Amino acid sequence: MIPVRAYFRLFTGYMRPYRRQAVLLAVVLFTTIGLQLANPQLIAVFIDRALEGGSTDTLIPLAALFVAVAVVH
Repeated sequence: MIPVRAYFRLFTGYMRPYRRQAVLLAVVLFTTIGLQLANPQLIAVFIDRALEGGSTDTLIPLAALFVAVAVVH
């Protein structure tokens, strides 16, 4: 059986020329995951504040932020 460290060294050896692209891919991946998690939370806050009778001064920025996150995503 080959130890995990050997696999890791082999993988890093192959990825060394593509280090910048791999880091960029990781950043984009985590950003996309964060945006996917943020949108339902924004909807929940919007609905909660709307049901509480929140003013449009607080609801409109939440709606705009939701739209912006959806467009960026």
